[in-house]
Amino acid sequence: MGPLKAAPDTAERTEARGDAPFGALARVAPVGVVQSDASGRAVFVNERWCALTGWPAARAVGINWLDLLQPADRARIEQKMSAQGQPVIAFDTRLRTADGTEIQVQGSVVALRRAGRPAGTLATFTEIPAAMTPPVDPTSQFVATVSHELRTPLTSIISFLELIRAEDDVLSPDGVRFLDIIQRNANRLLRLVGDLLLLSRIESGISPPEMVAVPLPELVRDAVRDAAPAAAGYGVTLTADTGEGPDLRGDPLGLTQVLDNLIANAVKFSHPGDTVWVRATWADGRWRIDVADQGIGIPPDEVDRLFQRFVRASNARTSGRPGTGLGLSVVKAIVELHGGQVTVDSALDQGTTFSIHLPAAPSGSTGPASQRAGESG
Repeated sequence: MGPLKAAPDTAERTEARGDAPFGALARVAPVGVVQSDASGRAVFVNERWCALTGWPAARAVGINWLDLLQPADRARIEQKMSAQGQPVIAFDTRLRTADGTEIQVQGSVVALRRAGRPAGTLATFTEIPAAMTPPVDPTSQFVATVSHELRTPLTSIISFLELIRAEDDVLSPDGVRFLDIIQRNANRLLRLVGDLLLLSRIESGISPPEMVAVPLPELVRDAVRDAAPAAAGYGVTLTADTGEGPDLRGDPLGLTQVLDNLIANAVKFSHPGDTVWVRATWADGRWRIDVADQGIGIPPDEVDRLFQRFVRASNARTSGRPGTGLGLSVVKAIVELHGGQVTVDSALDQGTTFSIHLPAAPSGSTGPASQRAGESG
């Protein structure tokens, strides 16, 4: 492959392994991740890589991602990878998917070493949105472009933080604390960028999600289970109550993000000792999901504005609770993509209930809504 300069020794403990410290991060990263051995064959791929390429993990392992490029692109990238003194390289290229189509991606690759010897590479890939059809709102296009350009370096920052944290035997307590602060804020920025990019893609009709049969009660229980540890850190109890009903035709990643956003909000605005209830019920041909808390509530005259971008309730701002004001915009966009709607019932200092109403099959599945897009992360 050539002498692409390896990352510093922090990489030596984590090369060629799909486990800690970067394995867990790679599995949930919003970019495709491919870890290759010294011969170039993939030894680890994450779910996002499989979604980008259409290759199931069982078949993607063993493939050299360079084999999926056009010869001219491959030669250009291999030349970059062979250049001296570059610990990380970035590139744009066309990537051939399992069905033979091509997508434009932005990638980066870093060499890994074990015991001072080359041990393969770690590469990340992000799909570049197709050109938007005029007319295009310049502000929306600017937001989409900036969001896309920020996501890859932020992902790299977080990945290398994980590698540095692996050196826990040489880090001082202050060093660990400083890394915690950096990682926490980098993750906040990555979530913000992901939300902006998601909204832009939905509005622009780029890469519509694949609608599949979703067992909604199971999705709700999984979301509550995954959020429970963080809620416990706030002293808040999460409770799931799910009824019986047919599968929902929808995007499981998008619906999971809806639940994650609503649950995180409910926990954030609750008091220690409170309970947050998440209920899913089927009636009259529709699913209804309620996320109810006992928290600070929302001023009545501000409820209608909450779904606008960067809008936060006045008592949320004065209470010092962090937030960007994008989470509910994302919820509304994804729910409407599924032909549903969001309603709110709130009382100051008594709590808030967000209710999601979803038809069994999205009304837009054969119309304009199917041309919109959703993306997780």
